[in-house]
Order: sequence, then C-alpha cells, then structure tokens
Amino acid sequence: MGTQLNQTKVVALMAFWLIIPWLCYAQDPCQQIFQRWSDDPGLSFDSQKRTFSLLPEEKVNSLVDQAIFFLQSEGYLLCQLEYTYDQESTSVSCAAGREFTWNQIARGNLPDSLLEDLDDFPLQDAPLSFQDQRYWKESIAGYYANRGYPFAQVSVQHVILVSDTLVDGQWQVDPGQMIRYGEIIPEESKVSLRANRLPYILGLPEGGVYKETDVQAISSRLSRYPYLALTGSPKVRFANRKMSLSLPITTGKANSFDAMVGIFPQGPGVRPQLVGNANLTLWNPLGFGHYYKLNWESPQPNTQQLNVQAQWYHPLRLPHKVGLNFQLWRQDTAYLLQSLRLESAPLFQESLLKIGGYASIKNVVPLSDSTYWIPGGIPQAFQLLGGIQLSWGQTNETPSDWSARKLAEIKGSLGYREQESGSRRFYWEGNLETEIFQPMGALWGIYSTIRVGLLPSQNISGAEAYRIGGFALLRGFNERQFFTPRYGVATLEARLRTGEDSFLSAFWDQGFLATLSVPANTHYVWGAGVGLNWKLAPGILRFAWAVGEYRALEPFSWTNSKIHVGFVSEF
Repeated sequence: MGTQLNQTKVVALMAFWLIIPWLCYAQDPCQQIFQRWSDDPGLSFDSQKRTFSLLPEEKVNSLVDQAIFFLQSEGYLLCQLEYTYDQESTSVSCAAGREFTWNQIARGNLPDSLLEDLDDFPLQDAPLSFQDQRYWKESIAGYYANRGYPFAQVSVQHVILVSDTLVDGQWQVDPGQMIRYGEIIPEESKVSLRANRLPYILGLPEGGVYKETDVQAISSRLSRYPYLALTGSPKVRFANRKMSLSLPITTGKANSFDAMVGIFPQGPGVRPQLVGNANLTLWNPLGFGHYYKLNWESPQPNTQQLNVQAQWYHPLRLPHKVGLNFQLWRQDTAYLLQSLRLESAPLFQESLLKIGGYASIKNVVPLSDSTYWIPGGIPQAFQLLGGIQLSWGQTNETPSDWSARKLAEIKGSLGYREQESGSRRFYWEGNLETEIFQPMGALWGIYSTIRVGLLPSQNISGAEAYRIGGFALLRGFNERQFFTPRYGVATLEARLRTGEDSFLSAFWDQGFLATLSVPANTHYVWGAGVGLNWKLAPGILRFAWAVGEYRALEPFSWTNSKIHVGFVSEF
C-alpha cells in the first residue's frame, strides 16, 4: 500500500515538473515570438541561441518592429526588444515587462452614429484587455471602411499610467479621404457582356461610396449569374479618391435546350398517349445580362401550354430585377395569365443564407366561354402580392451534378385579390422546397427533396391552382394531371454513378394533395420507378419509367406505367 502511494506521488511530481515549463513557455510572449520566427524556414532563426543566420539588417529591423508592435498590442507597453547585428549571426534579446490593462478608453472623436451601430461598445469605467481593445479597433475601422473610408487610421491616444498595471486612453480616428467606385475593367477581351452592366451586377456602381463588404462579396454576386465565372483574383487599385477594379472573368456555357417526350400506355389494342415538353433557356443573349425562357408543353393529348418568361436585371440602374411571365393555356383551361414580378437584391446575406423580397401583379383573363370541369370555373381575377423569400445553400447547380449540395427555400406571400364578381379579400400563398444530395462513396449517392405548396382553400379556380404530376413532380402519373390548392411531395432516390454526369437511379415519390371541391378532400399518392442519366458529347440523355397509385382516381396497375425520354444540351 505504501509503495503504491509513493509511486503515485512520484508520477504526480513528474507530471507537475513537466507541465510547469510548458505553462511558463506558453505564457511568455517573447518565447511566442521566437517560436514564430523559428517555424518560418525563410528566417533561419535558432530559438535556443536566439540568433538569425545570414539575414540582412533591414529584414531583422523590420521583424523587431513587428514584434514590438505585437507585444504592445498584447498589453506589454514597457517591452524591450534589441538585437546585435552581424552578417554571419545576429543575436536578439527580449524582455516583455509587465502586462497592462486598460482602465478605460474615453470616447474621443467617435461619432454618435458609430456608437449606435456598434452594439455593446465599451464606454463604462470597466477594465478592458488589450485583446478587447484590438477587437474594437478593428470594428471601428470596419465601420469606416463600409462608409467610404477604407484607409481610416484608428488609434488610442493620450495614454496615462493609472497604476502599476492600469492605463487610461482616448479613441482617435482620422478617416482620411473618402473613396468612391471607379471603373471596372474585365481582363478577358472576349467577355460577351457590356461593360456598363458589370457595376450593377457586382453592386459597385461608378460614383457610389466605397463599401468593404460589397467588394468582399464580388465572388458570391458573380455566382448568381451562371454565364459568368472568375478565372483569377480581382485586383483593386486606389487612385485619385477612386477605386478601380480589374476583373478576371469569362463567359461560359449557360444557354440550354431540353426536350422530354412522355409515353403513356393505354392498354391492349389502344394507341399509347404522347405528351411533350420543351424548354429553351437563354442567358445574356445580347450582352445585357438578361434571362429568357420559352417553354412549350402538351400536358395532355390535344392540349398545349405556352409559357414565356423574361427577366431584366437592374433596370434603370436599380438593384432589382423585373420578371415578366406570359402564359397561354388552350382547351383544358382556356385562360390567359399575365404576371409581372419585381424581385429585390438580397435584403440580408450571410454566407449561404439569403433573404430577399419580391412583389408581383397577376391578371387572369378567360379566353372562351366553355364550361370548365373544375368547380369554380374561370373567373376573371386581379391579384397584387408582396412576399419574402428565404433561401439557404447553393442554387446554381444542375440536377446532374454529383457534388454534394444542400438547398432550402421558403417563400411566403400576402396580398390583395379582386374577382369579377366584385368580391375582395386578402390572398396568401406559401411554398417550401428542400433539396439534398449526399454522396455515400465514389459511386453511390442519395438524392432527396421535399416540395410543398399552399393556397387558400376557398374560391380557388383551376386557373390558379397548382398543377402537379409527371416527370418534374410526382412521377408515375400523366403530366400536370392534378389540380390542387395544397400539395406535398417527398422524393427519395438512390443513384449509382456510371461516369461524368451519368448515373442509374431508383426512386420513390410520396405525396398528398387536396381537391378543389368544397369541402376539400385530401388524398395520398405515390409513384416509383427507375431512371437513367447518360452523358453524351452533344448533351445528357434522360430516361425514366415509373408507375403510380392514386386510389381515388387511378389504382395501381402495371398497364398505367409511364415512360419519359428526354435530352438536355448546353451551348
């Protein structure tokens, strides 16, 4: 028992003597400097002998000045760092002295607006460490850098020794010259974008006041435009109170054409039904950074839909984009939907989180007097909506990407609605979409999505209802077969990679939808099948086979399976 106790004491004593030197070393600021020099192979510094080998005197003098600045910024105001220079070997001595703490730092010439902007700024009579003082110094400099003064000099002046370890001081700021945005020059000569569009794409309009956070957000702003890509680091220059930007960008493939044909078997002796969908997407066709999309669709035999969408970015030099959406439905709905949408630049953006606002105007006009089979008919209606859009994640990746991605987006709208009958009421709409793709190895991956749409349950006509079903949402059913004011669809898909942008898949779609009847009924539906993405030289070939069940309308049957064949090409 006594032997075991003595062994314990010996181990504890050894541990104590091993830890004490480490603690002293960690707390000695001079040793931190010596270790930093020793870790840099370009300095040839021996931390044991405290000597430099074959280092020019100008370099040694610069290192010593930096070390003194570091020690004083850590609170060692009386530090001494000296060196004896020799071409072969330069010895260095260091004495940190006492560590001081700020008793208080008076306001000095800081403006009221800064104190209001920086929460919890210390103005009370309370001790402040030098590390805290350095943090607030950087915060003050950042405040001025985001208001046109990137070269503001922030310091603590009138330092007075209060006691052996306490000092008082006073903040002083010299903002310097105000800087404004100047010219933005693309380095690549073949960039098919008019130069006057770049300032508004980047949020750096010529003549605008310099803002540090906007300059730091150049890469994230460019990522919103798939036809633009950085090929290097932007180069910023300051001259004559202006900032000029040399931007290494290039324009790449962003336009696309994709077409999909659906084949729906109808049973023995009956010719299968054919439906189609084609999309032409054009980015920046005239060099103004605009976006155009033309969609033609035949969701049912003898039924067609034409959808023209255009977006103009930064009209009249505003930080917004205007979207025009023109839809034409024939035979099954027979109405015209005109819509205009104004979407703001992100009101808030932090890393992958973005919050934006939008407003839209919609006008629903009947094109014929034919009786519509959905309850509610096709009344003429006018809507004015305003909403908030919150998104998290990357949004510019194509469905065939194998890289991991996560995306979540929530939209909420509230507005005013007036119908032909004279009724007026508030109108709302909500949407949720999540998308996650997670590789499980070099060849396997899991893709999953959740999509939800909500509309008011009363007085909704087929012209305004969601249309779901088919390859885009809820596979195993006819294209856009279901009219519903509320739906939710979850997808789980396993993918086996066979090459670049090529994979085999097996999927399950599970959903619910509400009917347009009054009162509305909720039904559950599901679809399952297999698919193929095959990368070819001209583009990507897509194939999907699926079968679904909707007990209220379409019971499960192998003869009701659906086949989709499509092709996507970028140019």
